[in-house]
Amino acid sequence: MTARRLLLALAFLAGFALPLAAQTPASPESASPPPPPKDVVELVTGDRISGDIRSYSEGRLTVAKFEGSDVSIKWNKILSIRSSKEFEIETGDGLHHFGSLSPSDPPGKLVVVGAGGRETLEFPDVVAISPLFQTFFRRIDGSLDLGLNYTHASDLLQFDVTSNARYRKPKFAVFADLSLFYTRQNGETTSQRGNLTFTYFRIRPNRWLTGGVLSFENNRDLGLQLRSTLGAFVGRYLVLQNRKTLFVTVGLMGIHEKSIEGDSTKDLEGAVEGRYSTFTYDYPKVWFDAYLRLTPGITDAPRLRVDAYAKAKREIVRDFYLAVSIFYNYDSHPPQGHVAKSDWGPVVSIGWTF
Repeated sequence: MTARRLLLALAFLAGFALPLAAQTPASPESASPPPPPKDVVELVTGDRISGDIRSYSEGRLTVAKFEGSDVSIKWNKILSIRSSKEFEIETGDGLHHFGSLSPSDPPGKLVVVGAGGRETLEFPDVVAISPLFQTFFRRIDGSLDLGLNYTHASDLLQFDVTSNARYRKPKFAVFADLSLFYTRQNGETTSQRGNLTFTYFRIRPNRWLTGGVLSFENNRDLGLQLRSTLGAFVGRYLVLQNRKTLFVTVGLMGIHEKSIEGDSTKDLEGAVEGRYSTFTYDYPKVWFDAYLRLTPGITDAPRLRVDAYAKAKREIVRDFYLAVSIFYNYDSHPPQGHVAKSDWGPVVSIGWTF
């Protein structure tokens, strides 16, 4: 009897324990990972967009939706932003704020929650937003312009490539600019110029910045085979607003110059540079950029070089635009006394932003 009772007790316990085992929750290792927290952007229309904030620049906030598509949101249409991730927010007074993003009460402003507490910012005062968690390639943005023109009657071919890229971190930024222009007529090259420039900006308080520049330049029309430049500068934003910027720099440059005839020189030059940019919010979006640099000679005074350009871009469809630009180069003492002292021309191209 004792054995029979023992068997009945074991059978009863087994029948009671099996359902409990079936209801036991899965271990943390076997459970699927929780979905990443969503950033929420609320518009003035009442609509809400959830996803992953990528960047903000030139009046558009880019949000990557988890379905795989990106949404570009006009900055002046945003009522509030909520995100638990860490961002760097730059404002027009030159200050940099770090923290997560929260809506204000009442909505209509941007609240940055950081180590120092809560800061409330006006949306029009925000110049740039950079997620601190982004990978290297996600921090790169820029544009590419391609222009091609052929005239059969005169057998004239013109080709132009312009590209720029920017890599941004909380304390510094690196810019790369490339420009190529080529003209060929009746089987002969009639014009050729190119420029590759790398610029490093160190962000300083109160809208100040310092940095260095390395560039390589070629201009057949001015008798220049290669000009290599290495220098340093200090500058300041005179205008730093949501829709427009203007900054000037003053620097000292060392150059190594080789003419088409083969002679080479080394000189020290000064440099005064100004850049202006602005844009419109609404479609079709329009950008305007202008640049001017004066380079007076120091060891080869009174030589003076002038480089300038202006470019207007009009959005065609998302990420693509039509660009019209004009460039101007002047050298009071071109290499080897070359006949031409100036070079200029208009360029029409199709561009893509990335």
